[in-house]
Amino acid sequence: MIVSIKWPVNAGETPPVLLGDFTQWEPVEGTAVNGRLEWQFDVEYDARLEYCFMTGDNRLIPDPANENRVMNGLGAMSELVMPGYEYHPVFEPFRHGVKSSTDHLNKISITSRHLGYIKEVWIVEAGRDASLLPGGQNPGISLLSGKLTGRMFEKKGTGFIDNPGKSGIAPFLLVFQDGLDYLEFAHAETVLHYLFNNKLIPPTVALFVNPPNRHAGKKPDRMTEYGMNPLYAAFIAEELIPRFSNITNRAIIGASYGGLCAIHTAMLYPGLFSAAYSQSGYVGYNSDALFELVGRSDKSVSIYTDIGTWERSVGRSFLDNRELDFLAANRRFRDMMQQYDIPHTYCEHHEGHTWGYWRNGLVRMLPAIIYGDRL
Repeated sequence: MIVSIKWPVNAGETPPVLLGDFTQWEPVEGTAVNGRLEWQFDVEYDARLEYCFMTGDNRLIPDPANENRVMNGLGAMSELVMPGYEYHPVFEPFRHGVKSSTDHLNKISITSRHLGYIKEVWIVEAGRDASLLPGGQNPGISLLSGKLTGRMFEKKGTGFIDNPGKSGIAPFLLVFQDGLDYLEFAHAETVLHYLFNNKLIPPTVALFVNPPNRHAGKKPDRMTEYGMNPLYAAFIAEELIPRFSNITNRAIIGASYGGLCAIHTAMLYPGLFSAAYSQSGYVGYNSDALFELVGRSDKSVSIYTDIGTWERSVGRSFLDNRELDFLAANRRFRDMMQQYDIPHTYCEHHEGHTWGYWRNGLVRMLPAIIYGDRL
């Protein structure tokens, strides 16, 4: 389906270039048509893609003619939503480019002996305000208290209640990489409360682990932590998880480099996580080094992967040129998991390498991860 993006030409103005999922985020000049610049792309009917303009002074700005916007670390991006795409209502409040606030959330700081610096972790409790005891007793009990050890919950009425018969599902722990990005740009807190309030997940604690020097261009950073770094995996397994040992059902989640990290950490510590969720994961890192580790695993971890069909040239300015095609790498990874009978779910969508894609994946995939389903 052909879509057109237009920019009015003003006298004396340096014409902008367009960057986006359509162009693999490389600048493309428009074609002059009747006093305006125009770009045309062939896009799938159910696609959701992002783009922006770059002005003559190298500023990135959203399309003034498109009010639909999403946020990322570079600011507001314009959002192209095709007719066949199902826009989830939980994201309607953020439709015009709004970040979620984290000011009200609890945060802990951990001085890591493995990494040698302080790690910051934000905490979300989905279900803390529910009546978790029979008869509505003790509403607001914290999921982090030891009182929940060994508890099982079942759906009843408008929420979850204790099940004395010990059938049902225990509280769940989710560990996110790129913590503040998931909270601000993927609106993960809103998603978790939505899923719990609609009885799609049980009471859940989510830990949002932030990398150092976020968006600052300094080392250490997310790349030094997430690039199959055993010291970072040891921080998660030996310094973070023990603080929340009363919740024994766990999954680890990450996007891009963080997706690589999620799978790597789960493989290094069998039995610690029941699932790893990689959103557009950099699984081709270091010439597919992750493949061997997963292939010889004990198959105790279910791997969930999402990848966009427009992710054909990711990180051109800083990744190995042989590893830019994330779609091809994830397809190879899928084939390897099938070959070795690794429990997995693999999904492709007509989207790009963006937080707008990954936020929707949380709504769709978290219930399956928590309940151990394959999609």
